Order: sequence, then C-alpha cells, then structure tokens
Amino acid sequence: KVNDMFNEIIELFQGPEKVYKDDVSFILEDYLETFFNTICEDGSPDEVGELLVNMWRKCCDGDFTIVESITKKENNRIDVLKASQGLDNGDAIDSDDENDGIPILEAISEDNNTMSNEDNNNDMNVIDDENNNIANEDGWETVTRSKNKKTNKRR
Repeated sequence: KVNDMFNEIIELFQGPEKVYKDDVSFILEDYLETFFNTICEDGSPDEVGELLVNMWRKCCDGDFTIVESITKKENNRIDVLKASQGLDNGDAIDSDDENDGIPILEAISEDNNTMSNEDNNNDMNVIDDENNNIANEDGWETVTRSKNKKTNKRR
C-alpha cells in the first residue's frame, strides 16, 4: 500500500497539471485513513504536501538546496538511530530484563487482590447483602438500581 501511495504521488508530479499542496495532502490523508486506519488531525499531511510541492518547484527551477538540506537531516537521524541501537545490548539500565513482562504483572495483581480482599472483605459482604447483588461464577455482579434514582423511559 505504501508503494501504491508513493506511485500515485509520483504520477501526480509527473502529470501535465500544476500540483498544489492540497492535492498531495488529499492523497496522503486518503491512503492513511483507508489502508492504515490513521486519521491525522495535526495537519501533518498538509505540511508534507507543502514540503513536497516546494521541493518540486525549486528543483524545477534548478535549486536543490532544500533537497540537500532534508537529505542531510535524514542521514543525521539515521546515524542517531544506529548509535542508539547499542543501548539495548545489556546496558546497566536494562539489567533487570529477565524479570520483565507478565510474571511481574501477575505478582502485582496477586498482591493487590490479597490486600484488597483483606482490607475490604467485611465491607464488601455488607454492601453485597444490603444491595442484593448477585455474583456469577466469573466474579461479575449484577447490581440492582437504586430506588431513589429515576428510571429512563423511552417513547
């Protein structure tokens, strides 16, 4: 899908008609929403559209400085990403990786359940008895509505 979007934008610039940023942003928004389930509300498709149109117009005039500047920035970003990949190789920061994940979550969940059951066991039984709540085998309770609240009736 990315290649289709890329090809459609390239065809737009290679066509005989003048290209506007709205044309490019429309293609970007359409592909992002249709194929990637992404809605951009931050105006980034407009920014990218404006950038591509400005680059295209300047390149048509023989001015490649904006393309060189963006290429240099992208290469710097790639270098930073390559350098940061070494941080995942057993640094002291990540020395507790063997305990990451579900076992910790299960232990926290068990601790919370134990504490809440000890602290609130008697109170919960009273509340259940007063409201006549019925618990099923999964632990879900059917809660009856208070008599003081008005019921919603639809016509």
